[in-house]
Parts: sequence; structure tokens; C-alpha cells
Amino acid sequence: MLLANSTLAAGAMFDRRVAVSIDIMHTPRLHRGLAVLAACMMLAAACGSSSDAPTASAPSDPAPADTPTTAASTDAPTPAAAPITAAPILDAKGDGSITIGDDEWPFLFVEPSLDGEDGPALIAYFNTEDAPGVVLVPIDLAIEAPSGDVIVLTPDGNELTANAPLFDQGEDESILASGSLVDGSGTSTDFSFELRFGVGNSSFELDGNRAIVRGDLGSHTYDQVQYLIDTHPEIDTLVLQDIGGSVNDEVNVQTGRLVRGAGYTTYVPADGEIYSGGVDLFAAGAVRIAEPGAVIGVHSWCCGADGETADVIPQDDPAHQHQIDYFTLMLGPELGPAFYFFTLQAAPFDGIDPMTPAELDFFDVVSADGVLAEPADITAAAQQAVDGPLATPAEVGDALRDAVGEGPAPATVLTLDEPGRVVLVAEPTATEPGRVIDVALGGSPGAWTVMTATELAIPTTSRDQGGADETTSALDLTIGTLPDGLEPLADVFVKHVDVWGIHIVATESTDDADVLHAANVMAQYLDNDADGAPDDAAVVASMVSNRATLLMAATPDEFEALDGQTLDRIFDFVGRGGQDLYGSETNPSNGFDASLEEVHHLILNTGWSVVYPDQLGISEASELGAALDLARGGRFENVPASYPDGAWFTYDDRTCEYDCMLTEYFYWVHTSLLGAQAERADEIGHEWRLVSPEQVRSGDAAAVALIDSLPLPTTIPDGSYAS
Repeated sequence: MLLANSTLAAGAMFDRRVAVSIDIMHTPRLHRGLAVLAACMMLAAACGSSSDAPTASAPSDPAPADTPTTAASTDAPTPAAAPITAAPILDAKGDGSITIGDDEWPFLFVEPSLDGEDGPALIAYFNTEDAPGVVLVPIDLAIEAPSGDVIVLTPDGNELTANAPLFDQGEDESILASGSLVDGSGTSTDFSFELRFGVGNSSFELDGNRAIVRGDLGSHTYDQVQYLIDTHPEIDTLVLQDIGGSVNDEVNVQTGRLVRGAGYTTYVPADGEIYSGGVDLFAAGAVRIAEPGAVIGVHSWCCGADGETADVIPQDDPAHQHQIDYFTLMLGPELGPAFYFFTLQAAPFDGIDPMTPAELDFFDVVSADGVLAEPADITAAAQQAVDGPLATPAEVGDALRDAVGEGPAPATVLTLDEPGRVVLVAEPTATEPGRVIDVALGGSPGAWTVMTATELAIPTTSRDQGGADETTSALDLTIGTLPDGLEPLADVFVKHVDVWGIHIVATESTDDADVLHAANVMAQYLDNDADGAPDDAAVVASMVSNRATLLMAATPDEFEALDGQTLDRIFDFVGRGGQDLYGSETNPSNGFDASLEEVHHLILNTGWSVVYPDQLGISEASELGAALDLARGGRFENVPASYPDGAWFTYDDRTCEYDCMLTEYFYWVHTSLLGAQAERADEIGHEWRLVSPEQVRSGDAAAVALIDSLPLPTTIPDGSYAS
């Protein structure tokens, strides 16, 4: 998606079309228009096929005139600053739609043909209910406009000709046409079509093994990357220097698939800025590096079929699927979709949210530290990771090359105890940290691990060649200082615990044991099966996006002593993501642990209600709202003078409005179902009657059905996650 300006200018507008999920087929170069149309019809299944992770391929267009055509070898690197610039509209991939009679279909893909015997043309494939159809639009290169008859081949094999159709050009350089199609018998059918193009203005500057990318991504970026792959084998790294976004998201995800298939490293330098579709491209790197200071900005998109923004479109709507498929491929089946939905909540379509280091780390967007290690450090670290002497390259060289191809160079080879396995230690380059590649001789590469100057011990995280985590280090629930980004809180809170990017901050006088207990409760709610990873990554992503922050003071008096201006600043900063908790009520020796309630409120308001709006939305229209109305004996916007007989939730705090009542009610019914309230009937019976799991299941069927339908915690936390 295109960011109107590469700087964060107020009022910048964004546009993202989500018309169809695109499947791109490889089509031979057009020699005679109708011959190719007939060939496409014979291959109808291929033209309209789809898969969970489609791959992209396209004809190799001749290089633009100002593009180097001689591939440089590793012995003779490409001169610095060699440009690959954008091409005119005819080199564009695009999309659009066609209407024939009363039926309308989207185009799957539009591509140029520049060497057909009948002259250049644009070919557009459209997908009907039964099979694809094809449109051939002849082009006059001199004026870059349609010329001659438009030919349409329908799925039933009927060839239609549009004689002298009415052409126009849209503001976005799209081609518009309307008129009548006539078949062989003279039958006429009205038609119209729009071919849209998002060329972009991206440029690639070649520098040794790197290609420095700038500009707005579009359909020509796809061709530029394909050109790199075909003619510049020495390129292994894309330096994303300054990217405002994408003007053609459907093609941009196919460009990303090219990048991943080529195994490129994507790298954002310290002074680099990438936004929106630029982040999509960054995620495609097999290794993804961002230097400290790099700006990586995300936001929602606009607009859906009914003009709505993506953040309000239900998550199961097909409009999301092509992006879900893409990020699943790039970041894995859990983090990929979670990251995509995080971007929708991070900022509106006309805003931008620069991701924090914690967010980049949580979603594995950055897979490698940008601090480069020295070669000697890499070799020493690798020797710590293996038992055995250094082996000479001659001892394993041939087998090693069979296993990893050319392999990174220069490199040192070390042996492992296990017979038949070696470790190749690649020294760092200007854009990539040193790597340790575990190789099975005679087979495929095993896991590789990035090691940096600050991470020279045996690695804790191992990734496969695609970038998905195989093992992860344990959650570090320790108290530290406030990280960057929380400066508006720094004059009140000095302690900080990070729970998968969710903040717990505390005042100096708050006991460390209380802070750590709250962190453990948070971790147990989110990782209820205690396997080391959140049970619902989308919920954590939503909490991070909404700046979920547990604000802890030693006592209520400590907060009340703050002046109003300070309190306003704190809660303006955290917004809906703020929840207070006091050390005096956290795991007390003589009372109930209030962290169970306040942490539960925070997760509902910033996580569960966002991810499951139909079920747990803070709204009277949600299933939770319907269950609340049953529990209170009716719908009450304000606390009634008395609740009806038979009501089992009778909270009477008149400052608690309907949304507050939803939050309180869900805490009571959920934690009672988990057994937390069974011994508290005398203490809480004036506002909550169903204190045991058995009473909840027999007395609140609507809430039980709701809770059982969702991936929610099934065990109440006890504060022992870290142990």
C-alpha cells in the first residue's frame, strides 16, 4: 500500500485495493494473439487455479534501454550505482474487471506482449464461475493507447470482436473501454472493461552483492526483481532504503514471493524508512535485518467492497485472505496472520505506526540483529557451539558444496561430533551478520542461526531456511528499566516487565514481588498451556497494537496523590490500553488476589474483544452483551434502582456504565467457571451469585456456550508461570 509521502506528514492519504486474490500463471510470449488465446483456453484449469501459497512467474521482458544487460559475475562485480529504473506503462502488471452483458468478473492478471506478430498487446485473464476468459487489447506503442479490434475469448470458446470500441484513459493511467461485442453469427452483447495499473517508480541501484531499492513499489518492481534473479546472480541482498509503500498490493505480494524464492536477505539500514507495502516486501526476506534507528511503519488499508476500512471488516471476510496467505508464507502460520491483523489495528489507513523493537521482535519481522560481528568473533562463537577441531575446506569441500550450493563466502568449516555433519561458519558482510549453517553432508542444509557481536554464546533460537521458528527461548520475566517509547510514563514509573510486548510498569515503591507476580499472571492467562508461546497470537498482537499497559503503584493513595495533569497525561498516552493495579491488592496474604481481575480486564479490553468482536466485543450487539442482559434480568444502560428477581449479576456501582458492566460481568463468569470464586460466596454474593463452576454451567448457559466456543484460558493463573 502506498504511503503518500515517505515522511510522516499529517493528513497523508492512503489507498489500497483489495479486489481479488491473484494467481499468476506463466504464459508463453504472444506470437499470434488468437493462438495464445486458444492455448489459454486449453489450459483453463491452470489459468484460474488457486492455492494457499501461489507462486509467481512471468515472462522475462526485455530489459529497459537504460538497464545493464550484462550479468556481472562474482569475479567481476557490477559497478556501483548501476540503475534499474522504472519502465513505461506497457511493462506493467495490473488488475481490473470486465462486464459482458449482465455479468461482471475481475481480471486475475494483466500482462504485456511486446513481440507478437500482430503487434503489441495487453492480455487480461478474467475468472468466471466456470473457467477463465481472455481479453486481447492491441496497443499502439507510439501513443501508448489501444488500437484495433478488441478480441474476447469466453469460457465456452466463443470468440467475440469489438469493432472500434470507445476508449478512455482513467486518472490512474487505467484503460477504460465500452461498446458491443459481436460473435460469428452477428449477435451483439454490450461490454465494458477497466484495466488498472500500478506501475510504481521503484529504482534498484546495484552495488556489489546488493541492490538498493527506493521509491514506490508497483507492478514494475516485480519485473525488476525478476530481472535481478535472471541476470544478476551475484545479488543476494535487497537494501530497502526509502520506500513509501505500494501502488499495487496484489502484485506486491507476488513480488515478495519472488524475493523469498530467491533467498534474498532484506535489509533496512539505520537511516532507512519503509512503510506499508515496503514492510510487506521486507517480510519476504529469507533473512531480515533492520539496523537500530530504521523506521518500519504499518497501517490499515482502504477500502473494501462497501467502502469500509480493513480494520472493521470481519477477520473471516475473503478480502483479507490474500494477505493472510502471504504473511503465513513469510512469517509462519501463527505469527503471519497475527502480524497482518496487528497492522490493521496499529494505525488507520490514513495514518502510520512505526513499529517498536518489541513489536518487531514479537512478530519475528526482524530475524537478525543489525549489529554485525567481526569474523574472529563469529569463528570463536562457532567453536563454542561445536566439539571438535577445525577441519580444512579440502576435507569436506566437495560434499559441502553439494549440500549448500556455492555457500556463503568467505567461510570457515568446522566439524561436529556427529559423523557426516559439518558446520559452515560464514563471515559477516556489509549487510549480513555472520551465520552458522548446520549442514548434513550429501543432503539439504539444516538449521541456520544468526550470531551477532552481542550474541556470541550457543544460540537460543534456531530457524529453518524459510525463517519459521523451531525452538524459542523462554519468556524473560525480569524487572528492568522503561524501554524507549514509554517516555511519557517515565516520571512516575521506573520498573518495567515485558510480557511478549505487553508492558507492566510500576512505581519505585511497588514491591518487586508484586510486579513479578502480576507478570506471571499475565503470562499464564496468555499461555495457559505453558508451552512457552502465547495460545492465541492474534490476541497478543492486538494487545501490543493497543499499547496494553498494566500500571502498578504500591497503593491507591500513591496514584491519588498525583496531580490531575499527570494522570491525564498517563491515560492519554495509554488510552484504552491502560489498566491500574496496586501492590497492596496483589497476591495479599490475607485476601483475594486482585491481579486475577485487573489483568483479565486488560486482556479483554485490548485483546479478546478486538479479535473476537462478534462474541466478546464491548458492545450490546455482541454475544457477551446478550449474555450480560440475561444475567442482569434485562438491558440497562444505567444501574437500575433494583435488579429484577432472578438476576445473578447485580453490580450496583453507578459509575460503571454498560461497557464497564460487560467487562466486570465477563471477569466474574469466566473466573467462576475456572474455579477462582468458589469459596467467596459470602464476600461477593451481593453482586455475583454463581460462584462455582457447577453453578455457572447450570445457571448461565449463554455465557458457558460463548466461553466454550473460543480459545480462552481453561485454568486460573496462580502466579507461577516462570517456575
